[in-house]
Amino acid sequence: MIRQVGRSVLLEPEEDSPPLGLAGLGLPGPKPLRVPFTQGDQMLLYTDGVIEARDGGGAFYLLTDRLALLGQADPQKAVDDLRADLVDHVGGPLPDDAAMLLVRR
Repeated sequence: MIRQVGRSVLLEPEEDSPPLGLAGLGLPGPKPLRVPFTQGDQMLLYTDGVIEARDGGGAFYLLTDRLALLGQADPQKAVDDLRADLVDHVGGPLPDDAAMLLVRR
């Protein structure tokens, strides 16, 4: 989450949960994580394909170093720029799924 004041906060649940779609196997579902989401805040939701992407030397994509890309006025442009940076980091097509959703208030 990126607060309106420019401070970023990594949101992590207190407990691990099964991957989406597998809770129906009888495992307990995820517990809600409640955080204030105030005017001007934004939240980037992403799959593991984003943060597990590696360059040719094996270095992971450091998403926290790219948060400035999300400062654009147009949220679609912000996500497009972030994706372009991710593809540039990998050096070509992404080897894994990489979905991102930027939510702003």
